Amino acid sequence: MRALALALLALAATLAPADRLIAAPSGRKVTYGTVKFDAVWEGDGERCLQSTVSYGLTPALEVSLGGEYVDSRNALPTLDLAYTITDPVVNYVPGLAIGVQDAFGNTFLGRRFYVAVSYDVGMTGRYNGDTPLQLTLGAGTGGHNGAFVGVSIPWTSRFRLLAEHDATRITAGIEVRPADGLWLRMLARDRRSVWGLGWTARL
Repeated sequence: MRALALALLALAATLAPADRLIAAPSGRKVTYGTVKFDAVWEGDGERCLQSTVSYGLTPALEVSLGGEYVDSRNALPTLDLAYTITDPVVNYVPGLAIGVQDAFGNTFLGRRFYVAVSYDVGMTGRYNGDTPLQLTLGAGTGGHNGAFVGVSIPWTSRFRLLAEHDATRITAGIEVRPADGLWLRMLARDRRSVWGLGWTARL
């Protein structure tokens, strides 16, 4: 019975489309045949909207197209590519990915080549619905050099605590999942409020 539960947890982890936690990349990707829309709006002063559409092009390759709008100025296109070497298996195998963020170098943070490792730690509490805790460590070079770290802590299967340092700034807050494939985020970054919206669907 325990082996079956672990297998189901591993399957759930590999089917969870999560190419990045908030801004920092992770060691997992949007799964093959799945499309993901993700938008982040940053207020309090200079307003910035970042939006991305990602697609699992092959079982190992993810492609993301997006843009960054600052104070309503027209956005230049961005391109992210991620290649997964291993998929995470809960408590046993970490996810390992390499890739490039903003290959065109059009965003504020600029182009970054990276390697990321993500660990899924099985949770068996009464309330978290056996949703794994996710920890990501990595490093990048380019527009913003340095190490990055991120963690997603499930309080329940519909509510999570998020925190990351993407090598330049700290972002932390909560994520609510009112329905399967849909999430809302309320975050703080450098004393600014940050709002996020995401949606996934399998084509």
